[in-house]
Amino acid sequence: MVRIYAIVYFLLLVEELAVSRLVLSKLLPGHPALSTMALGLICIVIFIYLKLGGFRAVLNSDLVQMAVIATFVLSMVYLMAKARALPDLPAPTLSQANEVGSIMAIPLIVLFGICWFFGSVDFYSRLNFMSRQLPSSILQRQRFAVVSLISIFVVISIGALFGMHLRLALPSPASISTFTESVIGYFLTQGRALISGVFVVSIFCMIFTTIDTLLLTLIQVDSYRSSRWFGRESLAKLLLVAVGLSCLIEFDLVSAFGIFAGSLMILPALGIASALQRTAPRLLPSLVPLEWALFASLLIFVSFIPLIKANFQLHHLLPSVAVFATTVAIAISKIVRMRGEGEPT
Repeated sequence: MVRIYAIVYFLLLVEELAVSRLVLSKLLPGHPALSTMALGLICIVIFIYLKLGGFRAVLNSDLVQMAVIATFVLSMVYLMAKARALPDLPAPTLSQANEVGSIMAIPLIVLFGICWFFGSVDFYSRLNFMSRQLPSSILQRQRFAVVSLISIFVVISIGALFGMHLRLALPSPASISTFTESVIGYFLTQGRALISGVFVVSIFCMIFTTIDTLLLTLIQVDSYRSSRWFGRESLAKLLLVAVGLSCLIEFDLVSAFGIFAGSLMILPALGIASALQRTAPRLLPSLVPLEWALFASLLIFVSFIPLIKANFQLHHLLPSVAVFATTVAIAISKIVRMRGEGEPT
């Protein structure tokens, strides 16, 4: 399980660095050296406070960053309300809704969200650390956990609604690169300096909080391995390797790679569900099928990169790759086990 977690979170780290590179390049168009220096400076700052302060330093920095991001979320609500108040704005139609996302993708999105929270090491480690600051009452800790989950789902819901609003307000994107450019232009041309300022600051806060969280999570997860791949002592090497690999991802593949890497969280979520299962037979007799599914998913994704790159509108169906590979791996594992049990001894 630890090996699966380490690979998935490392892929997510590479993806977040690639996203950061894309966003900064569009935020500072025509200045590639400046955007590169900005990302490099961010990585250096993260390395310093993570190396010196560890988990507590990440939490302290996140509190400040989350305050800015909360302001950004409120600005999204304001922009949606402002747009809906315009009398000449048409109501979304069924055809427009189909442009926003395929109905086939909805179950995959729901499954992805459930698996993400069910197997999210970074969320539960934060929850556990923060709840220690509360009195020892179990009820108070449960309330804190519930409020945290509700808050996250509210923010995610607002983000999803605003994404639909952008898809209706902006031209249909031909690629993630042009869509990112359109979104940045949308925020910077709303006529209010406050919204533009909050947007720019929030970009840097989101870059900081995602990268430091993934780095810290990799260190936490790998501490359970006997032969450690990642560690606090090798933080600089880990960051350099991730930055180098992120530079190999083309801008038009960033969205596809991110969706794919995130959908792989179904693997550790299934492993946890199987471990918690009290009835027999268990869903997974071992973690081997999950490892098969992980490498099969990677192979399928790499094989279809040209098709994925040419069809931006199909990116939301990428979670089906992990679902398909996992289903096949579990089925094969069960067949092999049944045949083994049926052989005479």
